[in-house]
Amino acid sequence: MAAEGRFERLGRNERAVMRLVRDAGPCSRTAAAAELGLSATTITKTVAPLLARGYLTEHDTGGGAGVGRPAIPLAAVPEAVTVCGVQLGVGAAAIGLADGRARVRLERSMALDPSLDAPAVLDRVAAAVARILARDGGAPCIAVGVAAPGPVDPGRRTNLMSVNLGWRDVPVAELLEAKLGIPVHVDHNVRTMALAETLYGGHDVRDLAYVYVRTGVGLGLVLDRRPFYPGLHGLSELGHLRAVEDGAACACGARGCLETVLSEPHLLGRARDAGLLDGGGADARGVLTVVESAAGSGSQAALAIRADVVRHLSDALASVVNLFNPRRIVLGGIFEAAPEPLLADIRAATKRVVFPFLREEFRIDRPAVPSPGVAGGAALALEAVLYGSP
Repeated sequence: MAAEGRFERLGRNERAVMRLVRDAGPCSRTAAAAELGLSATTITKTVAPLLARGYLTEHDTGGGAGVGRPAIPLAAVPEAVTVCGVQLGVGAAAIGLADGRARVRLERSMALDPSLDAPAVLDRVAAAVARILARDGGAPCIAVGVAAPGPVDPGRRTNLMSVNLGWRDVPVAELLEAKLGIPVHVDHNVRTMALAETLYGGHDVRDLAYVYVRTGVGLGLVLDRRPFYPGLHGLSELGHLRAVEDGAACACGARGCLETVLSEPHLLGRARDAGLLDGGGADARGVLTVVESAAGSGSQAALAIRADVVRHLSDALASVVNLFNPRRIVLGGIFEAAPEPLLADIRAATKRVVFPFLREEFRIDRPAVPSPGVAGGAALALEAVLYGSP
């Protein structure tokens, strides 16, 4: 059962008004009533508590010289809202506070012992969230959104399975709510990134795919500005498409999955084996830059790694385009800082293998939203309690 925190989800009409002002910008009560199909009386009753909470404000623009009282636009006040976004990863978590447009204003990272079980991990996460909230001087936190690897149940409460974390049927929301007393919602990490990128990344598209490459290869889809939940468990496992026949064993139990040839650990291992990195630690986000530099200097090993990256990723992206036809594909994780020549070759290779009719219908971009995991969790929380349709 959800926690009885300090905030209850806004009503249908209130969420509709908040969503309209967020997406369309300031508008008068008359315009809002017409757009939403509500009467003048209903819109007045709907707007009043939103003004009282400070979520909306009225901007009197002076009105000019026209006859009668001019319409006063309603405008959103994102700073009046605080939500907490949490990104769970292997041996780490990121926690941040964001406003009503999922803009992260405060973020903390924490290392976690990978051998800890799920309740112990979530205990530490809850304590970290409580510390951040205690130090924050902003608006009270109205919800927590957790971006977790793996599928979740339809109620956005339980992480059903995370191969890389070794979790199964973990009641994430229940465990965190018991510690925090704030409503908690959980969803697949890359789907929340896609949600934040679609709503707050300035792409002006309704259909977007987010591909996130780190420990695994994750895919999140937003279609018609709504998170896409396919099939029984809402799962889109791009990283477990077979990329190599009879390839290396994957953590999922299959062989030759895309994760085994494109993930951060695989690329770091190949770069070290080729002598492109020293024996010490290396910034995983920089491995593609190292490979690109060595390839430019003529290293045959680096050229082979680069060619495999382009081939495997472009084939995977082409599958996404052919199946879902998103107008925008966002490459995150280690590809967020990838050298531009490498991205240009990935774009070109993807277009070559996409169905011809779709080749000019999409773009491949870097993320526009900073701190994607935390912002994704924040976007999830905002949709759950402030903006989302029923």
